[in-house]
Amino acid sequence: MALFKRRLSPSPSCPLCRSADETVEHVFLHCPWVAAVWFGGALNYKVDAASIDSWALWLQAVLSSNRGSSANRKWFQAYVAFTCWFIWKARCDYLFNQVSINPSKVIFSLLTAFGNYLHAVSNLGVARPVSGSREVARVRWCPPSSHFVKINVDASWFKFSRMGFAGVVARQEGGLFQAAVRSSLLAPSSLVVESIAILRGCELGALLGFNSVIIESDSLQAISCLNGSLEHGSWEAFPILARAQRLGSAFQNCRWSWVPRSATMAADVLASTGLTEMCDFVWVDRPPCSLVHVLCNDGLPCPH
Repeated sequence: MALFKRRLSPSPSCPLCRSADETVEHVFLHCPWVAAVWFGGALNYKVDAASIDSWALWLQAVLSSNRGSSANRKWFQAYVAFTCWFIWKARCDYLFNQVSINPSKVIFSLLTAFGNYLHAVSNLGVARPVSGSREVARVRWCPPSSHFVKINVDASWFKFSRMGFAGVVARQEGGLFQAAVRSSLLAPSSLVVESIAILRGCELGALLGFNSVIIESDSLQAISCLNGSLEHGSWEAFPILARAQRLGSAFQNCRWSWVPRSATMAADVLASTGLTEMCDFVWVDRPPCSLVHVLCNDGLPCPH
C-alpha cells in the first residue's frame, strides 16, 4: 500500500490473496492464510478481523495484556513475536523466491524455532524465574472455540523398566469435561510414549464421534512432525505418528498444537506415575475425582 501511494507499485493488492489491499494489518492478521497459523499454533488464537483496525494498537494491547506472572507474559510475548516473524518470512519467500505458502509448514518452522528458543533461555537460567514462595510461572489451559473439542495428552516413562502411562483429557467450549483416559504403556523411548499418547487422544476423539478436534501435547518433536513431515522425525515414532495422522485426517477438522506442560496439567496428572492406584480407565461425562482439583484450578465447570 505504501509503495502504491508513492507510485512505486502498479497495485496495492495483496500478492497472496488478491482480495484486499496489502496493509500491515492485512499482512499479519487479515490475510486468509494467516488465520490458520494463529489458530493452529500454541495459542489457538482466533483472529477477529472485523475488530482490528490498527496493527499498532492491536500489538500494543496484546503485548501489554495482563497474563499472570512475569515469566508467563514473557512466554506469551515471545510467541506472538515469533509468529509475526514467521508470517513475514513466509510472505517474503512467496513474493521474492516463489515459495508457495503452506500454513502447516509455517507452523512447523515456528514451533521448531520457538522450542529451540525456550531450550536456549532455559539453559541460560532465565526461562522460569522462581520467587521466594516457589510459585512456578504457568501458561494456563484455555478452552477451545465453538464446534471444537480440545484433547490434551501427556505421558510418563521410566527408562529402566520402559513402562509408562498415557493421560488424555477431552474438553469442549467453555471447558466442559467430555472424557478422560489413562492407559499403561510399554515403549522403547520417551518420544514413542508421547506419540502413543497422541494416538490415544485421536482414538478417543474418533470413538466419541467428535467432528473437529485440537490435539494438544507438550512434545514439541511429535507435534512438529505431525505439522510438517513425519519422514524427518524419529523412525521409532514414525509408525505411531502415521497412524495418528491417518486418524486425524478422518476428522472434519483436526489441529495439532504444541503447548508447554503447564497448559496440559489435567493430562499430566492422569499420566503421572504417582497415581499407582489407577489402572487403565476411560471416563465419560464425569471426570475422576483425582482430576477435579486440577480442572477447578482451570476455572472450568466441573462436578465436585
